[in-house]
Amino acid sequence: MATQPSLFSRVSNQKIQEDLTRRCIQNENYIKTLEEMLKNHGVELPQTQLAVNPSMYEIVDNLMKQGSLEELESIVQRNVELLRNMDHSIEFHGLNYSTEVPKKKVIPTVGSMLLSLLAFWLPEEMETIDILADATGRILPRKMTLLIGPPGSGKSVLLKALAGRLRPLGGAKMSGEVYYDGDNIKSGKFLVGKVADYIEQGDTHEAVLTVAETILFSWQCTTGGHHGYARARDEASAEILNKDDDNHVQPKNVAIVLGLDGCKDIPVGNGMIRGVSGGQKRRVTIGEMVTCPRPIKLMDSISNGLDTATAYDIIRSIKYLSSKVGTTVVISLLQPPPDVYNQFDEIILLSEGHIIYHGPRTSVMEYFQDLGYACPHQVDEADFLQELPTPEGRRFIKVAGAPHTAKDLAAAWKKSSLYQQLLTEMRYPTLEDAKRLEKSNTKLWYLDQLQHFAGSFRFYFELLLDRQMKIVMRNSTFVKARIGQVLLVGAISGSLFNNIAVTDVSTMNGFLFNSMLFAALGSFSILPIIYAQKAVYYKQKDSLFFPTSAFCLAQTISFFPLQVLESVFYILIVYWSADLSHQYRGSRFLTFIVVSLVFSMTISQLFRVIAAFVPDIDGALPIAGIIIVIMVLFSGFIQPKALISDGWSWFYWMNPVAWALKAVTVNEFKSEKYDFLTCTNPTCTEKSRFGDFVLEQYGNPTDEAYIWYSFAVLVAEYLFLFLLTFLSLKYIRTEPTPPAPIRATNPVTEHDHEHEHADLVRLADTADVGDIEAGVTEATSAANETTGVELTAVAHGTDPSGKSLDSNKASSARGSNRLVKAQLPFDPISFAFKDIWYTVTLSSGEDVDLLRGVNGYFEPGTVTALMGSSGAGKTTLLDVLAGRKNTGVVKGEMYLNGVPKVEGYFRKIMGYVEQFDTLPQKSTARECVEFSAALRLASSVTADQRQAWVNAVLHMMDLEPIEDMLVGNMADGGMSFEQRKPAPGVTPIRPNVNPATWMLDVIGAGTSAAHAVQPTDFHNYYNSSALYQINQVHLETLVTPNEGSKRLTDDDMRDNEGYNASYLQQFFLLMRRIALTYWRTPTYSLFRHLTNMAIALIFASAYPQQEYDTYVAAVSRAAVIYVTALFCGVLAMLTVVPVVAADRPAFYREQQSRMYSVFIYCVTLFLIEIPYLLVSSLSFTLPFFYIVGFDNVGPVTQKFFWYWFFNFLLQGTLLFLGEFYVALTPSEATAHILVGLTNTVLGLFCGFLIGQENFPTFWLFMYWLDPLHYALEGMIMTQFHEDTTPIRTMDGSIMTAEDYIQHVQFPSWEYANVGFDVLALCLFTAVALVANYLCLSYLRHDKR
Repeated sequence: MATQPSLFSRVSNQKIQEDLTRRCIQNENYIKTLEEMLKNHGVELPQTQLAVNPSMYEIVDNLMKQGSLEELESIVQRNVELLRNMDHSIEFHGLNYSTEVPKKKVIPTVGSMLLSLLAFWLPEEMETIDILADATGRILPRKMTLLIGPPGSGKSVLLKALAGRLRPLGGAKMSGEVYYDGDNIKSGKFLVGKVADYIEQGDTHEAVLTVAETILFSWQCTTGGHHGYARARDEASAEILNKDDDNHVQPKNVAIVLGLDGCKDIPVGNGMIRGVSGGQKRRVTIGEMVTCPRPIKLMDSISNGLDTATAYDIIRSIKYLSSKVGTTVVISLLQPPPDVYNQFDEIILLSEGHIIYHGPRTSVMEYFQDLGYACPHQVDEADFLQELPTPEGRRFIKVAGAPHTAKDLAAAWKKSSLYQQLLTEMRYPTLEDAKRLEKSNTKLWYLDQLQHFAGSFRFYFELLLDRQMKIVMRNSTFVKARIGQVLLVGAISGSLFNNIAVTDVSTMNGFLFNSMLFAALGSFSILPIIYAQKAVYYKQKDSLFFPTSAFCLAQTISFFPLQVLESVFYILIVYWSADLSHQYRGSRFLTFIVVSLVFSMTISQLFRVIAAFVPDIDGALPIAGIIIVIMVLFSGFIQPKALISDGWSWFYWMNPVAWALKAVTVNEFKSEKYDFLTCTNPTCTEKSRFGDFVLEQYGNPTDEAYIWYSFAVLVAEYLFLFLLTFLSLKYIRTEPTPPAPIRATNPVTEHDHEHEHADLVRLADTADVGDIEAGVTEATSAANETTGVELTAVAHGTDPSGKSLDSNKASSARGSNRLVKAQLPFDPISFAFKDIWYTVTLSSGEDVDLLRGVNGYFEPGTVTALMGSSGAGKTTLLDVLAGRKNTGVVKGEMYLNGVPKVEGYFRKIMGYVEQFDTLPQKSTARECVEFSAALRLASSVTADQRQAWVNAVLHMMDLEPIEDMLVGNMADGGMSFEQRKPAPGVTPIRPNVNPATWMLDVIGAGTSAAHAVQPTDFHNYYNSSALYQINQVHLETLVTPNEGSKRLTDDDMRDNEGYNASYLQQFFLLMRRIALTYWRTPTYSLFRHLTNMAIALIFASAYPQQEYDTYVAAVSRAAVIYVTALFCGVLAMLTVVPVVAADRPAFYREQQSRMYSVFIYCVTLFLIEIPYLLVSSLSFTLPFFYIVGFDNVGPVTQKFFWYWFFNFLLQGTLLFLGEFYVALTPSEATAHILVGLTNTVLGLFCGFLIGQENFPTFWLFMYWLDPLHYALEGMIMTQFHEDTTPIRTMDGSIMTAEDYIQHVQFPSWEYANVGFDVLALCLFTAVALVANYLCLSYLRHDKR
């Protein structure tokens, strides 16, 4: 038997051996085990103190058996050297990032966008804002660097620049260089995304995936699913290493370290899908990137939403990773607590884009003391540093002449000895040195840092397909709605087109056209899902998770099963019901299915192309609608091929609707059913095959080969669109331009500082504590008497009495600070609760108690901190107490001043600041506060008092610099996220430790304690303590009426439906806000006018001054009215869906707070749409009416008015129907499915494709319930009224156009019905409005 060759003899080639070494060194466990084994054999190596994985011993044993000690030592020594080379430093030189913004700050509105469109050639006066200014520094490995600074200082921009993620957009400019280990990140020597991870501010995830699936997907993408990719890839070691990988040990460990093991099987969730808590979601974001094997971690605001204990544990774990493994870490935090702050080694302090300190944490306080600053004893270091560069930080100045502006502080830093020392420690002291010396750098990059992806294309395709299938199938409402839509429309179409007569060519063509149209319009519903995935794709693309090609293919194929089911179900129903050809044992049936399926896939891919190119769904919907309209117009059905103008004939030949319609038409009319002869002229001297005659009449080919030509064209177009999607996603990034940071527009001068100092001295001499500190004294004494709350703040734009200044005075007051005392009356209320239980039922049917017999109370004049780890139930308890839970079962008792709580009254007097911000996106910060104050403050509060209160609140919350900025969202560039006896067994608190952090740590909060065995049952300990007994006694006093407190009367508690503001006040406030929302949403309010105008011009260009002397041309003239009316109405319905859906979360929150009546809200939504609908319908009617030539005959003014009016009524009816769909359905995607279903039903039952006389008796009620029927009757009858144009009919006779249309084509329609048509459309609008009101009143889709 041959001897087994040594492991190292099999890799004796030096190049292969180095490659093996290079791949092995990242496995710290492997290195550690080798070191320990060698130490046992007397070989001493440097200690690395790395964790040992027991499965590594088998590898080492094999090496010891197969290779000599010398060979093993040599390999290990080389590995140790390379391990040292794993440390990655970052240097950055002269980083500058600036953006150009309009000098005149204007919120985007319909007017501003229209002006920019009309005057696009006029240059706009711009100003440059520096976001980063000459930032130079270095980040050391094995050290923790804290990036800190006030909001708007440029922290996120600097992190993105260091990560290579900063893309100059919208006129932005960037300069400077970043180096990793001496190599420029643009050098191409390595892939930045394989070296550095960037953890973004927001939490962007697939909502339906679980926590474990999200982290596992990240690990699989970045490692290829096994360690062998980046580490020991030889057969022996990889086989053993993969044993752990098969069980996903590493991502599971990450979840455990982050305290996510208990919620690993819960969906991440979003605003409308119940998922993990905000803090848990933030940890998912961290875990998603920490599990990636990247040596550089750049983390942006990772503590948002985390309790202090959890934040401390995570930072401590990251510090261990940094110091022991060599990971280079930079973390941006906003006001970190002392325990977290002390974990860092280095500090970078930013102010207005300038670095004003960059060095050791231990030296920062001494540095600023030398500059003339002093930190008060009651202010911790992090808060001191955060506030120091702000105007409020000037209170820390103790030496006259100390620098206090950002530029002065930056200049002082660059003159300091610490900065000079920093330069000497850098590899390249200057940028010139870097450019000169970089070429001689000999840094060795690992192979995995040179390869884009860890696995094969097949690996990523299968991984992504599995994820995409989960996303589609877990959206059960969407899938059920799509299948239900197909079955319903199929049943309707099958019964309507039942047993079409062989000679009924018009009905047959209408059926074939309707089938293709249904397949095309059904694809609209995928747009919301595609856009929901777009942000996640961009994030994961930046981190090199997977190839774009694999993502595109998986995303497309994931919809295939649904599309196949839809095509098969629909065609199975309608094909045989309509009695289409049975020839060749169903082969024509199969051909129909294949063509329909490929056509559906092609249109869906077209919509993916639109989504890839258009930044948001508001812009995508009208674009998609216009494209579908053009396709339908030039499909050969509305306008026969022979009548299509030369200018549009090119589109006919590339139109997928035309090719699909051609294929199914030829497939049907070339069958044996139509093999009989028919006369081709009035005298019947010539005859031909009936099927061929029909095909020729409608401009279709008679060669059966065109079926497969059409199939080939559709496949080619699908592949072309797929390629276009891939190229767009890979090379074009359609994102909103990020806003410039909000900074003070009037920098404070030294003169201002002196005046402010004198003002504060005078204030201290004349004001008491209650005047300065938000009325704490008054609130405390309010427990036993009716009083008011006083809020004193330095507010702008008011006089000392709180009255608003006029615009000129307010403008001049901006540079000065005035003391404002705002006092509001209120009745002190105690709130007590006993034995609160909250139970939910899981999908498995199991009941889980999330709250278990909770008791407590809140008293006037006190502030209670509700504390606990993430996921402990803090938000759940607050939701229950605030009455916000709409799922599950709540039990227990709640009392207000000893009287059982009545929900309606309680919501009027209670303010609930929720964990997630759900605010109107098109309102400014000031408008949000003013709106809430106007609706929630008592009617007894005067306007001046209310305005003074609003000003004081804005100042107190530091919102004045951004008070005129839109709230927006993260996607469109809105505001950012910034804006004592211990129990037995408890570790005593250490000196200088935050008591809150210590308390959370000892009770098991945080991540490190989450899985530890607690020596004390704190729940039982508290229940048996004296404190519990005291609290219970006091609780009993609060659940009975107290004579000394406000006695709530029966009127107070009975008025459940009352509001603080009158209905008239609600109306005016809502009308103003919704009017501003529409005015500030030009992508909706303006684009729909432009879309209608575009549709009008496109159709008019196809029918310019149309001549109609034959029945085919006359019917085509009526058909263009049908198509334009249908699509203008459906586009109004489509485009309103995302606008109303975006406002729904804020509406739900405001309803819970009883801010206004649902009825008033619905009325204002109705009224605000009227002027826009009038203009929108006019935008279509005005060009279309005159270009097509409807003004050539008859009473022109009367005809124009009727066309405009009916278009207005139809668009309004369908738009309000769209608003109703949003209120009815749980998601935007489901609402779009109903829109598509409505479009199909409208087209089928309107009486155009099938006349009333041909309707089955059962379906006649749908004809009378179809609003499009009344709109078309009004439009067509008024446009052909008194039209004496001679028309040649099919039999050769001559009739007037009016007689032919009214008596032959549409015999059930009459001009005399026009008034009834108007009333019917108004009635449909009223029904839609009432249905919307009822849904908004009684349905809630935000499951809490």
